[in-house]
Amino acid sequence: MAERFILFRAGQLMMAITALAIGTSMASAQSDYPSEPIELVVPFAPGGAGDGSGRVMAQFLGEELGQQVNVINMAGGNTIPAVLHVMNAAPDGHTLLWDGPATSSIQMSVGELPYDPTARYFGPRVNDSPYYLAVPSNSPYQTLDDLVQAMKANPTEIDIAWLGGVSMTDTVLLSFLSVAGVNLSDVTLVPFTGSGPAATALAGGHLDLAIGAIPAVVPLYQAGSVRVLALAGDQRFDVLPDAPSSKEAGYFIPLTGWNAIGGPPGMPDDIAARIDEAVKKVTDDPEFAAAIEMFSYLPLYMTPEQNREEILKEGEELSEIRAAANL
Repeated sequence: MAERFILFRAGQLMMAITALAIGTSMASAQSDYPSEPIELVVPFAPGGAGDGSGRVMAQFLGEELGQQVNVINMAGGNTIPAVLHVMNAAPDGHTLLWDGPATSSIQMSVGELPYDPTARYFGPRVNDSPYYLAVPSNSPYQTLDDLVQAMKANPTEIDIAWLGGVSMTDTVLLSFLSVAGVNLSDVTLVPFTGSGPAATALAGGHLDLAIGAIPAVVPLYQAGSVRVLALAGDQRFDVLPDAPSSKEAGYFIPLTGWNAIGGPPGMPDDIAARIDEAVKKVTDDPEFAAAIEMFSYLPLYMTPEQNREEILKEGEELSEIRAAANL
């Protein structure tokens, strides 16, 4: 009996030692984060503002964490392949997502996906940038209200750029039409492959309204080819000094082109805290602010909890907007 008891206690002791070793190893691995280069998956092609701001973040975040952060461009497929890649990665903080409306709140408002967009790591928010609503410089519409009244009187005569229905640009349009009291089915939608070509067509007088990210319209605005009637959100932007916010213009559009850090589900708390700490320091850095301003972004830090709450709220709002437009 004594011998069996000794063997039993020895077995218990070995299990305890093994568990302690595993726990110590995991804790060490997490406390050593990052232990290898980090992938920041950017769901856009190289060269655009979203890619540019992501590369700035990668540089500053890498310096703060003391480890290389490599941008991995995964464009196409309505950003689904990029998100899927991140969702399937190990939750060790070495694969992160350059998150934004296209990879989160918009996905929450569309059809079935190969993953649950709400079941992941939501990290801190990093920046913000408004979307413009513009008309040709020779347009008779001087204000956003002028345009709204024209849409209500003769909606079919208003030609508006349309990128297919799942982009943030189209979502801003849906929000605008909703607050303006105009049905999507009543206006004339002109298909385009991107906001850049749409802005060029607008400057040429081939459209009555185009919406998009600020970098596409700034040179046209400076050349006097377009008139920016408003910026989505509630803030002005220095690079477009004559453009009021949509809130000032009387048709508040609560959508902007933000970015945040995302990742796979199951991120350990201490690694999440390390990422949050580093991002907060980056967004407080004046050099970072100057660098992303070149891509028409402003620093906007939110805690992971605040960011998650805002994304889920935005997803619900977009679902209601899309349902009202029968999309």
